[in-house]
Amino acid sequence: MEKISIKIFHLKGSKFNWRLKWSEDRALISFQYDQWSAGICKKLVKVFGLVRTYELDCVEQNVAWASGLVNYFEQKASAGTALAFTSDLSVRSVNSTNVYVTGVNFNAENVGTQNINDFTLQLQEA
Repeated sequence: MEKISIKIFHLKGSKFNWRLKWSEDRALISFQYDQWSAGICKKLVKVFGLVRTYELDCVEQNVAWASGLVNYFEQKASAGTALAFTSDLSVRSVNSTNVYVTGVNFNAENVGTQNINDFTLQLQEA
């Protein structure tokens, strides 16, 4: 399994910086159902757990599209490949957890001779 770790990402020989913008959400996965017990209808809840999602704003500089991380993450998202994700940042540490890439949004800029890919990566716990 390939790994994503945050401080500064090093993946596929590329280096890209994670900006200090991190969003995290937790969704409770559960359902409610009715059950009769001793002549009384009760509404019960079955809880399966939490699913975390992460959104990271990133920037990659001077990398051709074919070898860039935007392309790489799009391919992982299309294939449904799980990646190992860790963060040792003081803002939010995450012990190794498997995630799926659920979205990649990017803006490409040419500043002088620099090719800059500014992108947002959405991840969901597997």
